[in-house]
Amino acid sequence: VRRLEAQGDISGGQTVRLRALRTAAHLNGEIGIALRFAEGSRRWLVRLRDGEGKQLRPENLEGLEGEGGRVLCFWGDARWTRAQLLGEIAKGDWGLCRANVGDLAASPAERWRGTDGRLAFAPVTEMTESYMRSAQAEMQVARARMQMHNDGGATADEEDHERAMSATSTA
Repeated sequence: VRRLEAQGDISGGQTVRLRALRTAAHLNGEIGIALRFAEGSRRWLVRLRDGEGKQLRPENLEGLEGEGGRVLCFWGDARWTRAQLLGEIAKGDWGLCRANVGDLAASPAERWRGTDGRLAFAPVTEMTESYMRSAQAEMQVARARMQMHNDGGATADEEDHERAMSATSTA
């Protein structure tokens, strides 16, 4: 929210682009979020995508999204029990990462790409291996059924199906 004339056209919570910096020209074009205006120094505290904080004059900021301030809310409602979610994570079906300013400043289309290389998955465990064996056996069964359908039920296909079924029962 804009409270002082000295703030310029920037509001707290607004995405900004750095511009016209002379001593740190390498930061020109960088994106960040204006957090708060310090009256004493007449500068904005801006958090950059890499997490670094800078104090910058309003004339060095170009306002982008969120000119009235903003609140981002990420909410999901899967109605899983804690054990179900932990099981999904343990199987390797979910990756987790810490959010950063870059995630908030990015467009929705860029957010997913921004997690590349940052997602952490559960280590391979007995549960993961069991899950993968089951999936592999299910794929073998599906391939055997497909082959039987395409070839009219050859005996080799039936043997593949039997092997897949026995692998499923031992997994």
